[in-house]
Amino acid sequence: MASLLKTGIIVLAVIAGTKRCLAVEGEAVIQTSAEKVVEEVSDSVQDSSPVKNDFEKFWEKNNRAWRQRTTDTTYIECSGFRLDHINTSGVVLSTSALDHRGKVDFDYPFFWEFRKKNSLFSDRYYGRFVKYLELMNRDETCAVTKDYPWHTNYERGKEGYEKLSEEEKQKCKGASMDNLFDVDKLACEFLLIGDNTYIARGNVYYDLLVSDGTTGDKPVDCESTYETKRKEPTQAQRPNYEPYTEKCKTASAIV
Repeated sequence: MASLLKTGIIVLAVIAGTKRCLAVEGEAVIQTSAEKVVEEVSDSVQDSSPVKNDFEKFWEKNNRAWRQRTTDTTYIECSGFRLDHINTSGVVLSTSALDHRGKVDFDYPFFWEFRKKNSLFSDRYYGRFVKYLELMNRDETCAVTKDYPWHTNYERGKEGYEKLSEEEKQKCKGASMDNLFDVDKLACEFLLIGDNTYIARGNVYYDLLVSDGTTGDKPVDCESTYETKRKEPTQAQRPNYEPYTEKCKTASAIV
């Protein structure tokens, strides 16, 4: 799948402020803090997998999804995702937040690649991010995701890795970033990828995402799954935030 990106997505953004260029598997994604226009995206990539990733199904149906509930330790009011583009290799998603004017702004578009085990993968200069789809309801209007943020931090990553036992070092070492999807790597707090790339795992958390038309509802199947997941031992002491507030219902109409 990684090779698909080399012929895949180029996102060009029109900005009113500072630009930051991020390398994503050989293609340049221009990230901005102002308005963005997708000028060129190649749809020529063909998916080699015969089974469609369920994230693809979700984003084919929904243009926006809001974080109705989350165990993320960072609270961002009105946080959610807007679909900017989709093809068979992945999606470009912008994230939202309520700004000081009381308006919901969507910004920071990033490419998320469809990967195995119903997952999404985003490769950025400061980290690698993996989302697993735990559940999507039959109507494809809500989903429960599990997020693994891996941060590029050579000093912290190396220090943490060197403190592991020899057995743990072997378990928490991989040849490439593809090893982030190995079951035995999910429990690692620090990983050595290749010979000299150290990454540190951030807080793993769950999101309950709902589509625009489902924000006033509480989908029973997604709610039930989220409740079960947030009671896991690793999540029990985490907050249970509800980022989608009354303000978002009014503010989102002027986006």
